[in-house]
Amino acid sequence: MPAAAKEKTPEGAKAFVGYWVAMLSYAYETKDTKLVKELGTSDCIACQSIPGAIDQKAPTYAWQEGGLVKASAIENYGGLLDNSATVVAQLTQSPYILRSSNGTAVKTINKISTISYAYRLEYRKAGWTIIDLGQPR
Repeated sequence: MPAAAKEKTPEGAKAFVGYWVAMLSYAYETKDTKLVKELGTSDCIACQSIPGAIDQKAPTYAWQEGGLVKASAIENYGGLLDNSATVVAQLTQSPYILRSSNGTAVKTINKISTISYAYRLEYRKAGWTIIDLGQPR
């Protein structure tokens, strides 16, 4: 985790969300969801279900080609309140192909997908963690 993402500041909260997005992209590329799951609490349903969806489809393909996930905008709303912060980010995933072990395409997604998430963060002894994640209203 980058040092900036460990800081108890509004910028640190934004950097933490940027790190989560990078770990989500890594999970899509490698099918290894452990790191992205650890960044949210076990009570955060979306924190577990988003990487859980990767786990569910993982047995149906050998690897993913493309599909990079990036945050095109990350904004902190309201600064810090005690040990918490709210960050909103717009995520974009590039087109991708799921491939079988022999290289044939199992599924092709040709469109760029975009979604926005609001992250409720809490600063704990180990640093930032996501306590709630959802689409902003």
